[in-house]
Amino acid sequence: MLLLAAAMTFIPGFPDFDLAPELILPIFLPPLLFATAQKSSWAVFRVRWRTLLLMAVALVVVSTAVVAGAAWLMIPGIGIPAAIALGAMVARRTRRG
Repeated sequence: MLLLAAAMTFIPGFPDFDLAPELILPIFLPPLLFATAQKSSWAVFRVRWRTLLLMAVALVVVSTAVVAGAAWLMIPGIGIPAAIALGAMVARRTRRG
């Protein structure tokens, strides 16, 4: 697909194609997730469920709590709910394994 798009740029008179950035995720992510799900194995999931749960839930909760605590201590006047919201936003962005 990338090669086809690159080749189309050299065709004179070919109209420009603009794809809004907010459409990339709903268009391309579902087929990728489906293909990955087809290749996954329930046997491997049953063996590694603790590790998967730890990485998916526990580490996000811990990083949210750490960022919320740091924000609550360092930013004067921030409430605990706002600090938790900030921690959740940062934790969601930084959970790359």
